Amino acid sequence: MKTYTGGWSKVNETREGGLTYYVYAMSVSHTYKDYRQYTVKIKATDRFGKDGEYTASIAVVKSNLPPLVELEDVQPNPAKPGEKVVFSVRASDPDGRVTTFYWDFGDGNKQQGANLTRVTHAYSSEGTYTATVKVVDDKGETSNVVSVKVYVKSEPTVAKVSNRAPVVTSVIFTPNEPTPGATITFRASAYDPDGDAITYTWDLGDGTVRKGGAEMKYSYPKEGAYTVKVKATDSKGLESPYYTISVAVKGNKPPRAVIVSVESSDGATFILQGMGIDPDGHVVAYEWRTGDGKTFTGELEGNSIPHKYISYTYSKSGNYTVSFRVKDDQGAWSEWVTKRVTVRLPEKLASAAVSWLGLDNIWITAGAGAAVVIFASYLAIRDSRRNGFVERARSSRKVVVKGDRARDRGVSPRYDYRDYRSYVRRRSRRTPWE
Repeated sequence: MKTYTGGWSKVNETREGGLTYYVYAMSVSHTYKDYRQYTVKIKATDRFGKDGEYTASIAVVKSNLPPLVELEDVQPNPAKPGEKVVFSVRASDPDGRVTTFYWDFGDGNKQQGANLTRVTHAYSSEGTYTATVKVVDDKGETSNVVSVKVYVKSEPTVAKVSNRAPVVTSVIFTPNEPTPGATITFRASAYDPDGDAITYTWDLGDGTVRKGGAEMKYSYPKEGAYTVKVKATDSKGLESPYYTISVAVKGNKPPRAVIVSVESSDGATFILQGMGIDPDGHVVAYEWRTGDGKTFTGELEGNSIPHKYISYTYSKSGNYTVSFRVKDDQGAWSEWVTKRVTVRLPEKLASAAVSWLGLDNIWITAGAGAAVVIFASYLAIRDSRRNGFVERARSSRKVVVKGDRARDRGVSPRYDYRDYRSYVRRRSRRTPWE
């Protein structure tokens, strides 16, 4: 835990109702090492040794998410030497755009550039080659690397003497991270050395076996790890060995909501800002509840990106609980996160104090009026203390008493001005209860 100490600088001074309010500020710079949520505590101590604390939450999130690339098709595979092979991929970026594709065809030839979702390449000689592709987004983040084996074989130059079995060369599927109930598209590639027609048998790993073509669509109702096996059969009934892949079906993980800031400069109007983090997708909507019956909703774009500020003004003083949550692209809502706020609406303190005393119907004399003003000032300071502010100062007041009205004691029995002269009472604005 890192602690910073230092002096506060006065940035503003205002007067209201006979009281002076001071605003102090201090700036601190700090760098966090990890991407997570932190709690910041601020403590201020005055010259009388009294202090106050404020706690805020700060979410440090990764500013950029990596792009994604998925292989869609490779045709023909196998290919003959010199024959053009077409590679097709799909690329996306959750919080930006894909700018560059990097292709490596496995024979020493490479290609890079923008919008290379479909490229062609011809291999000059027989062999088995591993082609790879990756992408980079507009902030320099690199995606995962996708690879596929390409088989290059020449046509036989001798007459066929017997039937040969077909070979399954690859099986790919999209999406790469399927969820329960989502449709998965499987694509198999195979060849027959004799050029015979091929049919496919799909063992989908949950007891389901189907026959069909090179493409198969299927959905799993439950989470789990499934072993998918594919074999090819030629027109003469000769079968290839099984080609095996693993498919992990994972349920949707709910997003996490973070309150970035809840701030107010006047104690009544608050600026609210939050964000959502989704581990397996992106957030699409948010909801704020202000604690007094008001609700704000809206849409979000991207992931780990703070949404626009929400401004709200409370109509009554008090303590309220602000709540925030987000929804992901699969319809799952996060848990509510909350923060307590204290609302203090401005008041005319001195007039409120006099009204509380019930002095509206009393005939105030010169001497009594002075006593009322002095006592009302004390009450104003006391009321201010309830809201966290106390003024300490010394001042004097001159009271002139004339005529018989000086003998009226209807307001305050503490002061009896019987002489027709001026009084100067030196007093301290230290509150009577201290």
